[in-house]
Amino acid sequence: MLERERALLAKAAAEQKKKADLQTSLADFARIVTSSLQHISFAEKQKLLRIVLDKVVVKNWRVEVHYNIPLPQPTPSLESKVSTQFVLRPVSRC
Repeated sequence: MLERERALLAKAAAEQKKKADLQTSLADFARIVTSSLQHISFAEKQKLLRIVLDKVVVKNWRVEVHYNIPLPQPTPSLESKVSTQFVLRPVSRC
């Protein structure tokens, strides 16, 4: 029972770290874009918009804006690294 609770707590902590990393990345992206918007040309603003904007869907009076914000890839956790323990099993032949 304690082992299951420890695993749940570890999973919750990993999810919180992932969420915090995502929020930090988004804040960094917003800070960089905001600080450079006044200094870049119209063509560069257009290029930025084309990178971020995925699609715009218009249905009657409703407009949906879909976007992708380029964020750095998260660093892999210790659990997701490649195992160094080699467990070999025999291959069955037919």
